[in-house]
Parts: sequence; C-alpha cells; structure tokens
Amino acid sequence: MKFDTVIRNDFRLIKRDKILVMMFLFIIYMGVVLRFLLPWVDRLMADSGILPNDKTAEYFSHYFPLILSHFIIFNGPQIAGFIYSLLILTEKDGGTLNSLLVSPLKPGKYFNYRMYVAFFSAFVFVMFMFYIVNINILNIFAMTALSLGASLIAPLIMLFLLQISDGKVQAFSYAKFITFGGLITVASWWVREPFQFIFGLFPPYWISKAYWTAAEGNGIWILYLGIGIVYMLTLSLLMRRYFLKNVYKDA
Repeated sequence: MKFDTVIRNDFRLIKRDKILVMMFLFIIYMGVVLRFLLPWVDRLMADSGILPNDKTAEYFSHYFPLILSHFIIFNGPQIAGFIYSLLILTEKDGGTLNSLLVSPLKPGKYFNYRMYVAFFSAFVFVMFMFYIVNINILNIFAMTALSLGASLIAPLIMLFLLQISDGKVQAFSYAKFITFGGLITVASWWVREPFQFIFGLFPPYWISKAYWTAAEGNGIWILYLGIGIVYMLTLSLLMRRYFLKNVYKDA
C-alpha cells in the first residue's frame, strides 16, 4: 500500500460518511457565525446596559479572546482529530491495519502520515477560522505560531480517542466528553495566577493561555506556547508508541 492509495482511500471514506462531511462544513459555519454574532452581541449588551454596567467597566468584547480560543483554538483541532480517529477506526474494523504488517507501508509510517494530516488539517482550520472571523487578529508571526501550536491538539485528540475507543460508536461518545473537557480552559479564565496554572494539566490550556497573553501584548506568550508544544508532543509520541505496540500485539 502506497501513500497515494491511502490518500485516495481517505477521500473515499470522508465522501461516503455524511457525518465527516458535515464536520468540515461546520468549520465554515462556525467561522461565519462568530464573525457576525460577536460584534452584534457586543453592541446589544452595550446598548442594553448589560456590559458595561455599574459594577464592571468591561465590554463584552473583553471576552472575545476567551470565546475565540474555545471555538477556534480548541474546537477546530478537536474536529480534525475526531475526523481522523474515525478514519483509523473504520480501517481498523476493515482489517487495514493488520494488512499493513505485510505491506511496504508499515504501520509506523502509516500512522505518521495520519498524524501529519490531522496536524495540517487543524492548522488550516485554525488559520481559516481566525481570518474569517477577523476579530482579535495578531501579527502574522504570532498567528502562525499559535496556529501551529494549536494544531498539535488534533493528533493528541486523535491518539487519545484511539486509545480508549474500540469502535466508532465509542469514539462518538468519548468525543462528547472531550468537548466538555474544553470547558476546563474556559473556567481557568476566571482563576488568577499562579493558581490558574493548575489547569495546565489539560494540555490545550497552554495554547489558549498563549493566545490570551499575546492579545494583551505580553511577550511571555512565547513561553506558554513552548510549554504547550513540548507537553503535547511528549504525550502524542508516548500514545503513538503505545498504540503501535497494540497493533503488533493484536495482529
């Protein structure tokens, strides 16, 4: 089996599964909705006296970095990771992984390809959504660096789902759990440092933290980004090795 065969098979599987197609379309939908919804809500709250009010001088726009980090930095890569975990589980059920053991394309190279594609897809999702929404856009270096860091969430989620799921049905159930897990980062917004760093046990937190800090103009965002990248790469490599070990053991 060659890489061009795997690529053609990916397109065939995605095209055949309406849920996967809807996930790609949801990325576009989410970007367009955020672009128009956030400024509208900001104006509505200001005109209604909800935000700012007598107790706080903050406009709703103060929370834009939090909202964007959840829906773009976390949800974008999460969708990419979920899509490719389903593709692998589909091929696992069809015996593709076992057939790789006797083909020129070994499971290790095949799995590297899956991780790269999930990473690249997440990068495209994040950059696309940020520039479609066009709110709180930073300079091109910061946006590229943050998008690359966020993209590591995709293979991490893909690997995590593969570790705990025996099939696509289970993966769907656990994906909902991961979605709620993203609220961990949201909750951390209201916790002051250094106690906020406890939320860093949840790997995607660090990329969101880097974005919040960069939006404030604080150069320490690079440190937070670096921590997130090293943390997620380490976890991904460990889970990749464990998954491949099980592939050979179950063959």
